[in-house]
Amino acid sequence: MFSSVNSEEVGSALEADEASAYGLRDEELSSGTTIVALPFEGGIVLGADSRVSTGTYVANRTADKLASLSDNIFAARSGSAADAQTLTEYVKYYLQSLE
Repeated sequence: MFSSVNSEEVGSALEADEASAYGLRDEELSSGTTIVALPFEGGIVLGADSRVSTGTYVANRTADKLASLSDNIFAARSGSAADAQTLTEYVKYYLQSLE
């Protein structure tokens, strides 16, 4: 009545569906990061999602992808979280040394 399901096959099928939906090749994964900057008369509004994923696994649901580098300079991070965080810390340190 019930057949066994291989979780690897299901995962591969889901990844293939996601890849075709976004126009990706078979070996590519969508990072899913959403970052937006909207200008208005008084400045710019920045927004970003807060999830960090590792492939299809959500590793952290509350990550801060917007980093304040100075009073009026911000960075929006995507890609490798560790690399992006390290880079923004270097830039923040450099900017502070110029003040």
